[in-house]
Amino acid sequence: MTSCTSDQSVSFDYVFKVGYVETILNDGCTEAYTYDSIPLDKSKLIFSSDRMESANINVNHEELSLKKDTSYTVGQEYIEVWKGGMWTVETKLHSVKQTCDECSYNKGTLTIKATDFIKVFKVHGESGC
Repeated sequence: MTSCTSDQSVSFDYVFKVGYVETILNDGCTEAYTYDSIPLDKSKLIFSSDRMESANINVNHEELSLKKDTSYTVGQEYIEVWKGGMWTVETKLHSVKQTCDECSYNKGTLTIKATDFIKVFKVHGESGC
């Protein structure tokens, strides 16, 4: 069985639903993203992080805590990899415009991976300190 609710996915006998996060991390710095198909709204975020070490995502109605594994840049894209339990989440983003001195509006992809599946979502949101 293949489940496809995003732009690109591979799934084998496992269906999961990405929900909105309940806890928005903000310890001076934050980043928050939602699907690119809906307006940016704090109540409809699918990913939140403090940009330094912790992130949240909601899968199957469970809020999951992730820890930053690595971050790097490739050209204009900023890539972060977050891990927690069986989950790996990768954000691959580029800045669209500066919204304040240390803030930007970003677009890109959020990839959710586990042992036998991968889902990629187009996202947009903001980051800054």
